Amino acid sequence: MTFAERDHRPNIIVFGVGHSGTTLLAKMLFALGWNQGESPDAADEDYGEHLKIRQCNRYVLEHKAIPPEAAAILRTLKCPWAIKDPRFVITLSSWQPVFASALEQLPVLLWVIKDLEEVAKSHAIRGEMIGDKPGSHNHTVVELWQLAMTHYADWPGPKLRLCYRQIAAATSLFLPNRTPGGPDLLRKKMHEVARLEQALAKSQAAVASGETQRR
Repeated sequence: MTFAERDHRPNIIVFGVGHSGTTLLAKMLFALGWNQGESPDAADEDYGEHLKIRQCNRYVLEHKAIPPEAAAILRTLKCPWAIKDPRFVITLSSWQPVFASALEQLPVLLWVIKDLEEVAKSHAIRGEMIGDKPGSHNHTVVELWQLAMTHYADWPGPKLRLCYRQIAAATSLFLPNRTPGGPDLLRKKMHEVARLEQALAKSQAAVASGETQRR
């Protein structure tokens, strides 16, 4: 039996408007053992975005269609994997049938939520503007948020929402040498991550139960 077969953790799409904490969450998941993709260097170091998935999303934004190689890329990902790209907020509906056809089970859609004013300020500080309003990829922050809500509601697989502040509070797990409180605080943060994994498992089980009842 392979490691992937023994590891029953779900695959994850890290979902959220840019500057909401998606990079932080993706890197935490990688540190906890989720794979970046088909290889340890499949995602870029700065943003934790799978390079080929990002190329596909750029294609979707330009051509309004999924590139032919998208399904094959998904099949190469090493389970359990986590992929992240803020463009999913715009493109997820195009990906949904590809995920359904290429994978045996839909991944967990893990939505990172952050105060919208803080997100808008982060865009503005970086000069990411649509006209006179903060935004990116030809959408304002408000429009991106509305798209995220729609796609999250329409996602047929397991899904879970996380508050950015909860994620930020757990970052000390990855900086134990610089964390006041030492091992005791580290254990506390490990319990918080364990609760996240339990929530993911419950979400996945609820979806599976619903599918069984429909049959």
